[in-house]
Amino acid sequence: MQRRKYAVTIPVAWIIAIVVIVAAVAAISYQHHGFTDRALAAATERPAAPEAWQTAFIALAERAKPSVVNISTEQKVKPSADQPDINDLLREFQRRFGQPFPFEMPSPPEAGPRVSLGSGVIIDPHGYILTSAHVVRDADRVTVTLANKEELSAKIMATDPQTDMAVIKVESKTPLTAAPLGDADREPVGAWVMAIGSPLGLEQTVTVGVISAKHRTFENPNIKGRPFREMIQTDAVINPGNSGGPLLNLRGEIIGINTLIVSTTGFNIGLGFAIPITPANAGIVNQLKSGQAPTRGQLGVYIRSVDEAIAKEYGADKGAYVNQVISDSPAEKAGVKDEDIIVQYGDRKIDTEEDLVQAVEQTKPGAEVPMMVVRDGKRVTLKVKVGQVKTEKEVAAATEETGKLGMTVASITPQLTEQYSITAKEGVVVTKVDPNGDAARAGIRVGDVIVKLNRAATDSVASYQAAVAKLKPGSAVVIRAWRKDQIITFTIRSLGE
Repeated sequence: MQRRKYAVTIPVAWIIAIVVIVAAVAAISYQHHGFTDRALAAATERPAAPEAWQTAFIALAERAKPSVVNISTEQKVKPSADQPDINDLLREFQRRFGQPFPFEMPSPPEAGPRVSLGSGVIIDPHGYILTSAHVVRDADRVTVTLANKEELSAKIMATDPQTDMAVIKVESKTPLTAAPLGDADREPVGAWVMAIGSPLGLEQTVTVGVISAKHRTFENPNIKGRPFREMIQTDAVINPGNSGGPLLNLRGEIIGINTLIVSTTGFNIGLGFAIPITPANAGIVNQLKSGQAPTRGQLGVYIRSVDEAIAKEYGADKGAYVNQVISDSPAEKAGVKDEDIIVQYGDRKIDTEEDLVQAVEQTKPGAEVPMMVVRDGKRVTLKVKVGQVKTEKEVAAATEETGKLGMTVASITPQLTEQYSITAKEGVVVTKVDPNGDAARAGIRVGDVIVKLNRAATDSVASYQAAVAKLKPGSAVVIRAWRKDQIITFTIRSLGE
């Protein structure tokens, strides 16, 4: 009996223990999976998310709008050198042929000022405003309308056509609300952004989108041959009038200045572009605030990136291929030759032409920089003393002549070569012609390249000025010049006083 009772008792205890363990495990498993499901549901449903985003955008707009301004400009319309006054032509005909005219033709009515609109953003409570250079370029009068509708006259501190940035300044009796500069390099593609400006004059317009792409390159309409680089692409709606307004991140920092749109209609189709505010461009902004045009290094070469064909022929997979070395440039003095491939500049590796452009422009003029080129399959080390890109004022000052001929000239540059389709390699380019001067009467046009003046070679502005300085009133002048791919000889029978 004892043995039989023992045999029955043991299996029952084991069964009970197993049942208890299984039940406990099942309870724990149910509790765990139930918690996971509830957490997943809470993470994915997020019923408060839309309201949170809306609150964030509203707060950003309220904080940023006081720093955004409307900019209107006026520019006096000047007579074109290509359209001289008809009475001047009649008087010249009378002077040459002695045929008097009994009356004068009425001059066309003088055109009113040209008006344009744009946007800007206050970057300093003392009245400094960042905008696009093309918004205020050549303006005779600039008026700023603040967010509170107060109108103030503005002074142009400085402009930089290359980045299309400018700083203007207003005087206000009270401190202004400024927006901080950010760093576009830290903003990823897909990040939310807000644009504020005055599209078609509609002030304080707010649009929202994302950074669609970065590092875009587009032709710069202000300077031929020097494109906009590293631009931010956004789908935040930008239209004419937004130019100069800020592109903001969600922290309210300026990460771009809205500049242009690409469109088949003239209005936004989702392709807006902004000049990025990076540490390098922030330095340019500070220079513009002080009234100084930014200084940039210059090498003096026409370049392009290495493609597969160049790599196969010249033995370098990457780099900046030198199409042409400009005469008397820092590159020529350093020993750079046509068909060299620049692969290293200082401590920076050069993979593309953009790499070289950025590296050189960020170099302080006058600095000596080691540079490695691939030439005939071999690596050659050179040292270049970096030159300086001239500002607009310096170019204008350098190209002013004595006024005896009634025209202005400049050295041949990549920009002028492209602008006027110049084929000449030497000479000076005619950049302005006085419609009442001897040059205009002789038939000289803007874009002609003067190579000789009274048999004296004019291969530089200095040699041209020296030749002009020798001219005296009443003397005859013979000018040889390239027009496109043809040499033309112009004569002035008697130089006017």
